[in-house]
Amino acid sequence: MNQPHESLDAALRAAAAGRWDALTPDQVDRLECVLNQEPAVAERLAGQKARPEPHLDQVLADLDRRAQPTPRAWQDVWRHIEAAAPRTAGRRPGALSPRVVRLWRPLAAAAACLLLTVFWTLRPSAPEAWPLQLATNVEINELEVSEDATTFVFATGARNDVQVIWVLEDQG
Repeated sequence: MNQPHESLDAALRAAAAGRWDALTPDQVDRLECVLNQEPAVAERLAGQKARPEPHLDQVLADLDRRAQPTPRAWQDVWRHIEAAAPRTAGRRPGALSPRVVRLWRPLAAAAACLLLTVFWTLRPSAPEAWPLQLATNVEINELEVSEDATTFVFATGARNDVQVIWVLEDQG
């Protein structure tokens, strides 16, 4: 009878240490049942702080020590920053010179006028209008259209040699 209790204590110790991979599936199931049924055990486990492995703590501490520069290195960095400050004093990074700022509007207006002139002269010319006129020399023998349609006969071409018949329905 002591074995399930000892197994549960071992599972609780492993869970508190964060070693979940050391637990068997039966221990995980039993631990889950106990934690769901007994709030005191769940509170005890929740109140414990997870303890990382000592080897991991040592590795992280070594990384922190190696990553920090020496005081002499910090002094060199600050000296370089202070030496570079007078060269950039009074100017923002990426700032334009005052002459360019004064001239940019007139230059932009002149460039816009130049572009408009170039595009206006290079634009394709509009095609000539299609010379349509009502045909006077056409005889239509038969044409079937609905009662509310209007018929137009147009002639076009150099000698009015092309005739076009348009039938439009009244939108009435």
